[in-house]
Amino acid sequence: MEKFRTHDEMRQVYTEIEQLPDRGHPYVIASHEPDSYFGFIGTSHTTDPAHPQWAVLQEEWRLFVDSTNLDKIVFFEGRSSVPVTDSEEDAIVQGADSGYTRWLAEKNGIEAVSPEPDRQAEIDELVESGISEDEIIIYYIAGNSHSGTDMIKSLIPTYKLTPKDA
Repeated sequence: MEKFRTHDEMRQVYTEIEQLPDRGHPYVIASHEPDSYFGFIGTSHTTDPAHPQWAVLQEEWRLFVDSTNLDKIVFFEGRSSVPVTDSEEDAIVQGADSGYTRWLAEKNGIEAVSPEPDRQAEIDELVESGISEDEIIIYYIAGNSHSGTDMIKSLIPTYKLTPKDA
C-alpha cells in the first residue's frame, strides 16, 4: 500500500535535491510524435542566462514547434505582468522561465496562457465567498513565506481586500 511521505521525509528529499548543482532542474516529462508534442517541464526560476536549463528548454521547444499539429498552445506558470521583451536574454533576465516561455511563444506565433487568475480577481473572489480579510492576509503570507518579506510588503498596500464593486 502506498503512503504519503511525512514532512521530515519530504524535507530530506528537498535537502538532497538542493545539493545537486542544478537542483534537479530542469526535469522533463514529454511525449513527442511527428504530429504531436505534450510536455511538462519543471525549471529553476532563475534569471541567469548562463544556466544550463535553457539549452534543455530550447531543445524541448524545438520538438514542440516542429510537431505538425497546428493547434499549438503553451501554458506557463505565473502571471503575465512582465511584458514580453525583444531579446532572449532580456526575457530570461526580466521574466525567468515564464518570461522566456512567453518570449518563445510570441516569436513563434503560438498562444501562451497562464492558468493562474489575476491576483486582484483572486482576492475579490475570496472576499465575495465570505473569507475574512485576516484569513486572506494569512493565506498569502503563509503561502509565500518562502519568497521573503518583499511579497508580503507589496501585497497589503497593493491589493484591495474589498470587492471592486462594493
